[in-house]
Amino acid sequence: MGMKRAWVLLDRLFGVDIRSLAAFRVALGALLVLDLAQRARNLEAHYTDSGVLPRDALLRYFALSDWHWSIHLATDTVSGQAVLFTLAAAAAIALAAGYRTRGATVASWLLLVSLQARNPTLLFGADQLLRLLLFWAMFLPLGAAWSVDRSRTEAGAVPQRHLSMASVGILSQVFLMYFFVGLMKEGPAWSSGEALTNSFSAEMFAGPLAGALLAFPRLLEVLTYIVPWFEMVVPFLLFVPIATRSFRIAALVLLVGFHGLMALSVSAGFFPAVSLTALVVFLPSGFWDSRALGFLASRPGSPEPRHSSRGEGVAASSHRGGGALLRWANAGTQVFLGLVLAYVVLWNIVAIDINRPAARRASLDLLREWREAGREGIPVSFRDYSVERRLGLLGAPGRALQLHQRWDMFTHAGPQMRGWPAVLATTDDGKVLSLLEGGRVLPVASDGTVGQAGVPTLDARWNTYFVFARYSATRSLRALLPPVFEKQWNLDHPDRRVAEARVVFERVSATSGGAEAEPAPNG
Repeated sequence: MGMKRAWVLLDRLFGVDIRSLAAFRVALGALLVLDLAQRARNLEAHYTDSGVLPRDALLRYFALSDWHWSIHLATDTVSGQAVLFTLAAAAAIALAAGYRTRGATVASWLLLVSLQARNPTLLFGADQLLRLLLFWAMFLPLGAAWSVDRSRTEAGAVPQRHLSMASVGILSQVFLMYFFVGLMKEGPAWSSGEALTNSFSAEMFAGPLAGALLAFPRLLEVLTYIVPWFEMVVPFLLFVPIATRSFRIAALVLLVGFHGLMALSVSAGFFPAVSLTALVVFLPSGFWDSRALGFLASRPGSPEPRHSSRGEGVAASSHRGGGALLRWANAGTQVFLGLVLAYVVLWNIVAIDINRPAARRASLDLLREWREAGREGIPVSFRDYSVERRLGLLGAPGRALQLHQRWDMFTHAGPQMRGWPAVLATTDDGKVLSLLEGGRVLPVASDGTVGQAGVPTLDARWNTYFVFARYSATRSLRALLPPVFEKQWNLDHPDRRVAEARVVFERVSATSGGAEAEPAPNG
């Protein structure tokens, strides 16, 4: 195969249309704004020293790595966090508009990484995918089309397609996410065919379609066996070298349908939205050239219908002919990103091995070190720490650049997913209120038994927190939660003050079909 044909093949498999990058940029900025808006509703409870994870508790429970960093640790007040949130929102809006795009992307990445590191108890799969997409986005020409930057400059025509290690990296990252999500579904619930039934039965995660699907247990059993293979095999269709466009469109249709079905069946926060945003990068040029979208070609800032020649896409984000220094800088960036991609693959492979039985002894040794250092509980990010330690000197870059990742969503989809949290508190006149239900009064029997608290409506962040808080090893950290709810309730209801708040986890009794409470000690 000649060099020209090889380059054409590489462009077909790993090149991206800059209109796809523009749409990706807009979606990415919108997601960041929505994420900030959702988080801001619990600014004090989640990100200050008067909330569920003060800074000293963060260092005690989660600061595993010497490379753990967060700008948000510089302040412990609501006003300080509000300033950082405002800066992040401004950067995200600038990113969506394509205004000073490179700087806005870098600022968005820095502030997102910092925000996520401030409270790890709130994180789920969507967060790490969003963080990694932003990392690769920093090196892509997101502002080359449909942007303020493009409309403000008098630059000549730009190639419609971009090929570089950054485009290889972001496409490969999405592939790795799907592949390892499927590969990690190897636990008992998945091998027995019970995982989807357990997930759809979980009161905290069941979506609107879950109840209807539970009426077909045999179908759910079959789908349980299919889902991991679907997640591992379908992404390969994105990179078929023959009839690439047809296979890619088929894969995109399948993946979009998969995310739509799962979003209706299981509450997964904004993971479907982030995944769909990631898939936008794969949209082929033919999608934008279609008659239905032809109006976009006449919009200000649209690229001229010209394709890159050999090697042109690599430098599409730089100024061609900018001198030897610029060419060397571009070459160095490509080498750096190639090493990053190899590192990401290695991290995922080691992360899979951490879950193997043979690796448990090493993990126990690390946990023993953790406890001997005076720390408590089992940290959320312990597996990341284990991977970092297994990689030795190579572990630091993954944590410093926040490239650490694990794709174990719903891996342990066992019966333990059933049940829901309740925060109960007692008023001055002896009534028991369910604070997660807006203060609903619960009946108290003559023997002191408190009636059932209902399934609360929680956002994705609180849902994730309570999943973490349910583990017995987190009881010391969980003790920080009741005072937060007591304080907020008493501020909002000065004439109906409460005390003695406690956390319990309700579950349906397997014998009676009624509900029973599983206490969650505050000490």
